[in-house]
Amino acid sequence: MKQLILTILLGTAAFAATPNARIAQGVRSGELTRHEARRLHRQDNRIDAFARHQRRDGGGLTFHERQRIDRLRDAQSRDIYRQKHDRQDR
Repeated sequence: MKQLILTILLGTAAFAATPNARIAQGVRSGELTRHEARRLHRQDNRIDAFARHQRRDGGGLTFHERQRIDRLRDAQSRDIYRQKHDRQDR
């Protein structure tokens, strides 16, 4: 039973859309304008740079650093959702 649950969780994680994939899909579908997509990509790049900067000294992240990055990613996910559903036309 534990192995089945682990397999399901790993399979779900493999299909989770990355922020860049969600942004690209939004541009393709017309839900995001090019300006919105550029802003969201810049936001993603800043979060990645922050995470790299935090890891550079010791290689790992502390609990609080992981929490902060998770909060930034959650906020980014909400931003992508809001921009995709704001009913703006290209």
